[in-house]
Amino acid sequence: MKQRIFVSSVLLLALAALPAVVFAAGTDNVALKCPYVSSDPNVSGWDQPGLTDGDPSANPKNCWASGVTAMFPKFVTVDLGKDREVQTVAVSVPQFGSTKTVEVSLSTDNATFTPFAKKEFQQSKAERAVLTGPKTPARYVRLTYPDRYETQVQFSPNYVFTSELEVYECPATELTAKAAVTPAVKDSFRHQQFLNRIKAGPVGLLFLGDSITDFWGRTGELTWLKFAPYSPANFGISGDRTQHVLWRINNGELNGISPKATVIMIGTNNVRDDAPETTAEGVKAIVETVRQKLPQTKILLLGIFPRDAAASEARKKNAAVNGIISKLDDGKSVFYLDIGSAFLDDKGEISSEIMPDKLHPSAKGYELWYNALMPKLTEFLK
Repeated sequence: MKQRIFVSSVLLLALAALPAVVFAAGTDNVALKCPYVSSDPNVSGWDQPGLTDGDPSANPKNCWASGVTAMFPKFVTVDLGKDREVQTVAVSVPQFGSTKTVEVSLSTDNATFTPFAKKEFQQSKAERAVLTGPKTPARYVRLTYPDRYETQVQFSPNYVFTSELEVYECPATELTAKAAVTPAVKDSFRHQQFLNRIKAGPVGLLFLGDSITDFWGRTGELTWLKFAPYSPANFGISGDRTQHVLWRINNGELNGISPKATVIMIGTNNVRDDAPETTAEGVKAIVETVRQKLPQTKILLLGIFPRDAAASEARKKNAAVNGIISKLDDGKSVFYLDIGSAFLDDKGEISSEIMPDKLHPSAKGYELWYNALMPKLTEFLK
C-alpha cells in the first residue's frame, strides 16, 4: 500500500518568510522541509512535518512520531530531492517518549541503504546528536529505530519520537565554527510566549539571555518585582546560546517595542563547544541586531558571569570572551559592565550560598546582581 507524505503548506510558507541567512557552501541543512515516509505512520497528526520543519523544539507540537504498533524495528525515510554529498547528520530527540537507538543509513536509490552512523540516546533527556561519517552520495536518509525503552514517559513506549533531522554536506567542525553566529530556532513555544508578552503591553526594560536570566522571575522573584515600575520583559530561555537569541530577535522579539534599556547577558552555554573568539562573534551579532532594530534603546552588555571553579576551563573561556566583548562599549548606545566579582569570595571561588551549582544564582545571588546592575541601569531608565 502506498504511504502518504504529509507536508504542511502553511508551515512551508512560514519558513519561507524567515529572514535569509547567508551560509558558507555546505552548511545549509539540506533536509529542511523535505518530505518523508514512515514505515509505521502515525494516525494522530504527528506524521506531519515536525521531522524536517527546522524546529528542534522538544515539545509534542514540533516532533515527529511513529505509529503505536508494537512491531520493531521502525524507520522513516527522508527524500532530499536530489543527490547530496552527506558528511554530517544531526538527530534531535525530546525528553519524553521511549526513543533509544537511532541508526542513520544513506541511499541513492531508496533501495540499498549504507550504514552511516548510530546513536543511543538517554531516556527522559532532550538531546541533539551530531553524527559524522565519510562523505557519502545520497538522496535518501533513513532513520531506523531497532529498539525502545520499556518504561513509559508520557506516551506509550511503542511510539518513537524525533524532534528534528538535519543533514549537511560539510564536516561537523565547520558547523561548529559558524554555529554561534548562525541563527537557530530552539524553543518555539517560549518564543511565542514572548511574542504574546509584546502584545500584552509596553516593554520599558528588556532582558535577553539564557537560563541565568530566565530564572530571575522565579528564583529571584523578590528582586525581579523591583523592576515592575519599568514594565520589564524577561526574554531569557534556559539552554540558549548566542545563535538561539539571534534567531529570536530576528523573528519578532524586538518588533513593536521601544525599551529604554536592553540588558544582554549570553554566551556561557557556548563555551563547551566554541572558542572564545567564536562566542564573542555571536555576542557581537546580537548587539548589532539590537542596535539596528532598536536604535533608541541603551544596551547594557554584561560580561558573562563566572562559573565553576576558579581554575576551570569554562571560567577561563568566559573571561576570554569578556575581554573581547568589552570592546563593544562605545559610550553612546552600548555600555559594557562586568559585575562578576560580586559573586566571588577573596579566593575567586563561588559560594554555594550565591550559586548553588556554581552557575545559576540563588535568591541572594539575584539580589547581588540587582544591586550591581541598578546604578548604571537607573541612568538609562530616567
